[in-house]
Amino acid sequence: MGKHAYLIMAHNHPGQLRKLLEMLDDARNAILVHIDKKAKFDRTVLQGCCVKAQLHVLAERKDIRWGDLSQIMGELLLLEAATQVGRFDYYHLLSGADLPIKSQDEIHQFFDAHPHREWMLSVIPTGRFRLRFETWTLFPKQESQLHTLNSFCSKAQHFFGVRRHRDVDFRHGANWFSIDEDFARYVLTKKSWIQTIFRGTILCDEIFLQTILQNSPFRSRLENNNLRLIDWERRVGGHPHTWRISDREMILNQENVFWARKFDESIDPEIIELLYSHLTQKAGD
Repeated sequence: MGKHAYLIMAHNHPGQLRKLLEMLDDARNAILVHIDKKAKFDRTVLQGCCVKAQLHVLAERKDIRWGDLSQIMGELLLLEAATQVGRFDYYHLLSGADLPIKSQDEIHQFFDAHPHREWMLSVIPTGRFRLRFETWTLFPKQESQLHTLNSFCSKAQHFFGVRRHRDVDFRHGANWFSIDEDFARYVLTKKSWIQTIFRGTILCDEIFLQTILQNSPFRSRLENNNLRLIDWERRVGGHPHTWRISDREMILNQENVFWARKFDESIDPEIIELLYSHLTQKAGD
């Protein structure tokens, strides 16, 4: 019987977060939660929401900034904490805006049938995307406010021939992953390398894990699929579509897709309640 660790990055909607944890509450799981330092709630709001899984809400809270190295450091903090709890067949990164769309039995059965694989999206970066890591970003923590300035400075560096890290074979993809025990522990040995390579870059959380895998002995384990349902066709700005009750058939009829993002209780609580009822009832059968 496989054991899984869920790594959850949360920053808002504590009621919705509790539902996520209850839907993951299974004796085969350990759940580790990082609550952003800027969040207006603390770990006490999650007391009592898990009775079967091991729940660990990290005491250390980092100030996570979109596009910044702090995003990676938060993920590594969760991964490190999980490896200290025990050994797991798989480690899954979720946000507090995600929900499972399959039962824990279905999830565990799938991963039991596919051991020692690394599930993430990974492609070769081309064109302007390469400016993210080949040039210095002056204000990565303020990327959302200073995008135009950051972009101008990166293009100027490119024009004058700045090319950082020519010896690294970079890859990129969505930052959500499911990785096995061997690779998870290998990633943690690269912590200082990560800080060196990705300091002064933007959106590096979408680059670092894929790049580590590509430059490691584990690259043949890649499954170019992160097993998550995310709708970018109906995106709003830089954010994917927020699921609504009208999407229920699409969500419930997925095959070999185990989590979906994103959900927002302030936009459509009904779809959250439907999935919560559907999966907690399944767990009780």
